[in-house]
Amino acid sequence: MVRNNRPETLLGRSLRGIGYLFISQIFTLFINLSITAMLSNSLLLLIIACICTLGITLGLVFNWSYNCAKTDEALNRQGKPFDPLMPLKMSIIIGIIPLVLYALLIISKAGVIPNFLPLYTILANWQLPFRAIFTTSIDIAEISVLGMVGFGFLTLLIPATSFVTYIIIKRGVDFSKFIYEKK
Repeated sequence: MVRNNRPETLLGRSLRGIGYLFISQIFTLFINLSITAMLSNSLLLLIIACICTLGITLGLVFNWSYNCAKTDEALNRQGKPFDPLMPLKMSIIIGIIPLVLYALLIISKAGVIPNFLPLYTILANWQLPFRAIFTTSIDIAEISVLGMVGFGFLTLLIPATSFVTYIIIKRGVDFSKFIYEKK
C-alpha cells in the first residue's frame, strides 16, 4: 500500500516484516498447543500441524513481501526509483532472526553452548511439529544430522519465500487473478 506517495523506509518495512514473524509465532503457538493437547502419537495430527504451521508462517511472509512489492511497483509507476537490491534486502531482513536461531542450534549441536533445543522450540515454535518428526527428545544430542538439515531447510524457506514472492510480483504476476478469477 502506498502511503502519501512516498516510499517506505527500510526500517519501517523491516519492523513490519518482523512483526509478521511475531504474529506467525502467536498463531502457530495456538495451533501447536491445541494439536499437542490432542496429540496422542497420531501421525495424521502431526502432519496437519506441520502443514498448518508452515502455511501460516510462509503465508504471512508471502503477504508481507507481496505488499512491499506492490508498494514498490506503484511507486515505480509514479516515477520513483526502484532499488534493484530490495528483494535481497528483504530476504536478509526477514531471515536474520530465524538464521541466527538456527546458527545457535548448530553451535549447540557442536557442544560449544549448552542444549539450545528447548529455547529454539519456544522461539521458533512454528517448527515444533517438525521437531516431533526429527526427534522425540528435547536434547540436542538426540537430533541426527538429517534432522539438523531439516531444520536448516525449514529456516531457509522464510527468506526464500520472501525473495521469490517479491521477484514474481515485480515481474508482473498478479496472484489475486489466480485466486479470485475463474479460468
